[in-house]
Amino acid sequence: MTTEEFVDYISLAEKIRLRVNRKLDSVGNVDWTKIKEVMVNKDDVTVIDIKKSHHDAEYQQLPLQRLPPDVLQKSIPKLNSGQIKLPANKNKDLTDLCTDRIRVVRDKTFQQFFKGLPHDWNN
Repeated sequence: MTTEEFVDYISLAEKIRLRVNRKLDSVGNVDWTKIKEVMVNKDDVTVIDIKKSHHDAEYQQLPLQRLPPDVLQKSIPKLNSGQIKLPANKNKDLTDLCTDRIRVVRDKTFQQFFKGLPHDWNN
């Protein structure tokens, strides 16, 4: 993969409000990991019905805010503008794999690749 192929999906999620906390009037913030059951009614896509326990007799309605239709037209920003420099200790680990001491990487092409990776000398 090239540097241009890495994109920043976290900033896209923030732009389209994907990770906005939803609130129920009756219970406050919704912890999505605690939801036990979800029911979606195709006739009313403005809400989903949830149960936080299998013992709940009734569903609670969670209102959904629809995103604008142009949400998929938003550009996804690049994650990094250039190559990332490896920390010095990670670079040492990788180059050690190419040396006689450990010598896991035997192919000269791969050795040159690992030894040529950009890295910080001070980190």
